[in-house]
Amino acid sequence: MPDAPSPSWSKVLGRPPSSCDDAPDSPAEDPEPWGPPWRRWEEIDPEEAAARGIYAPVYALSDGAPGAVVMAPGDTRGTVLIPEKHGGHCCGLDGADGPNMACEACGLPVASRIDDCSLWQAVWLAPNTVRRLPVDHADADAHAVPLSWAELTAERKGTPPFEPIAGWGARRGAHHWWSWSPQWEAAAGRALA
Repeated sequence: MPDAPSPSWSKVLGRPPSSCDDAPDSPAEDPEPWGPPWRRWEEIDPEEAAARGIYAPVYALSDGAPGAVVMAPGDTRGTVLIPEKHGGHCCGLDGADGPNMACEACGLPVASRIDDCSLWQAVWLAPNTVRRLPVDHADADAHAVPLSWAELTAERKGTPPFEPIAGWGARRGAHHWWSWSPQWEAAAGRALA
């Protein structure tokens, strides 16, 4: 029987972490191979599958490099989507075509963005193309390190989702003095586009 997943990995799987000390934005590393190339079940020796903990037939197994790092899409920096690698399912990207994100600086494919209606949103960094570097907080760009909630509320002015709008021709009724904030409307439109 395989070992239980680490706390970070359990968060990615949607299960609660087993330790409260685990950082909420920490990436998880998958020790198993992940990503293309994929091998169909018919091409896999049963002993090889058993050595990987797979005992029942599955559609395909990954022959990708082990050690892929998975993280939330908003936690990645310095990457861009590769337009030619947009393959996916009904509503988005599934990563089946291989890496669909590239390094912004050099153009090397470095990750697979997963963003489809039936899958968890995630970015899988290819272990053979990226490496983890510490961020020097003193010299880092202000946008490179996310602010904590306390820092964010202390440093920036909040925008309420509703604000009073008193204009000519406004709707009549109990709530006619309130409307969606134009900033929230614009942000929601951009996010949905």
